[in-house]
Amino acid sequence: MTEKVQNQPRLIPRAGEDDFEILRQSGIYYADKTQYLKPLFLGTDRRFLLLRPRRFGKTLTMTTLRSFLEMDYQHHGDTSRQQELFRGLKVTADRGFCEQHMGQYPVVALSLKDTDGIDFRNACDLLGDIIWRLASRFSWLKDSRTLHADEKKVFSRLLDEDLLCSGTAEAIKTLQSSLVTICSALFRHCGRKPVLLIDEYDVPLQKASMRGYYEPMSGVIGAMLSKALKSNADISKGILTGCLRATKEGIFTGLNNLSIDTVLTDSESLGP
Repeated sequence: MTEKVQNQPRLIPRAGEDDFEILRQSGIYYADKTQYLKPLFLGTDRRFLLLRPRRFGKTLTMTTLRSFLEMDYQHHGDTSRQQELFRGLKVTADRGFCEQHMGQYPVVALSLKDTDGIDFRNACDLLGDIIWRLASRFSWLKDSRTLHADEKKVFSRLLDEDLLCSGTAEAIKTLQSSLVTICSALFRHCGRKPVLLIDEYDVPLQKASMRGYYEPMSGVIGAMLSKALKSNADISKGILTGCLRATKEGIFTGLNNLSIDTVLTDSESLGP
């Protein structure tokens, strides 16, 4: 963030503006809540579900976490980007926390808010596009010297948009394993377990329930979350956000030790 941007008149954020970096780089007013990054990241279990109503800052929280935690993949240890973005914000007062965690993690961040399918096939196509775009952020992994040939082959399947959006059984199986595949590849390449951030996990389930394809959709999302969060030892932290704790029979049935925080939770660690 340049000095020119810092000194220009502050702008009022538009409704729905939830990208931390855009807010900071564009000279837009930002209500500093970065003091909650430490308790959110360190003061809970390894798997955490943050439930809040709409327009309650869930997505902004996730983009702030990503900006704070994500490492420079080309220049490991370089935190100059974070130093500029978070300059003057409350989190920087905790030097120990910043030195240990700022810019130190691979981060796998995605939002499921656009998985608004009119039917199951359409929803899977939309999910396939989300996963393809996510994997494309890490396309350099296919050339990693650290990954084995079979690991590169599995990861490369996530770069095949035609496959992911084909609606076939093979596509669904690939989608279900997509997050664990990306996390495992990042861990092996970077040498540090990634942080997994999933925003609005419940949107595809809400839409599926409304439009009559909940059962197959819950199978896809449930398996994706279970593989990525339950049996995956290759993540350091998994954080999800949503409006609903569970839909119908519950998407988290097979996921143990999931810490859940709602607006009614009596917790001093995360503040109000």
